[in-house]
Amino acid sequence: MQNEPKYSTVVPYYIAEIYYFQGKRDQLISYAEPLIRKGNMYYESELKQLVGQAYFEKKDYPKALPYLEEYNENADEVRKEDVYQLSYTYYQTANLDKAIAGFKQLSSEKDSLGQNSMYLLGDCYLRTGQKANARNAFAYSARNSSNPKQQEISRFNYGKLSFELGYQDAAIGELTGFINKYPNSEYNKEDPPRYSCSFLPIPTITKTPWRCWTCCRKKARQCCRPIRKCLTAGLRSW
Repeated sequence: MQNEPKYSTVVPYYIAEIYYFQGKRDQLISYAEPLIRKGNMYYESELKQLVGQAYFEKKDYPKALPYLEEYNENADEVRKEDVYQLSYTYYQTANLDKAIAGFKQLSSEKDSLGQNSMYLLGDCYLRTGQKANARNAFAYSARNSSNPKQQEISRFNYGKLSFELGYQDAAIGELTGFINKYPNSEYNKEDPPRYSCSFLPIPTITKTPWRCWTCCRKKARQCCRPIRKCLTAGLRSW
């Protein structure tokens, strides 16, 4: 059928699609790329997307990028999954401004795709020195429970950035809540313990630098958590 003139520009897409659903990515690429170079395919844009997806799933993001980019630019309708895939490809190829623009389009999504997009958006902002925007992105991700592990690290990042940007009340509330909710979190062992001592007034920090805010309020002689490795030293009264 592929050799029939009236089907010759149509059938190749369906053959490539079969390769894709069979998980035969290498066969798909070797079959479809010569046809794309030849041109004049009826479903050329969709064929390019299939090749781009095959490279994407092989984690060959530089080769996936031009195919996915062209599809998204020319498609009549682009699904949120397509936006995410292209944005993630930008992210993996260090096209961070374009990745930011793409992930921002998914900020209203309430599913795991939306949560992951906001987490990656926060990372993009951090990499480009935009801490305030990163804090907001991690807050979105932290409010989404689709992926509990991602929610955990997003909450921690939101608390850290709140401290770094001077939102002390938010930092106290978030990091104290984080300790209570995730007592065994790997992030509780982060060193150095500068975020805990940020909870204290400046005069107290200089006298008892390695106690968390909660334990200082309770006048405890030993910190309740290993989060900041805060061991005993004489506590002055508040």
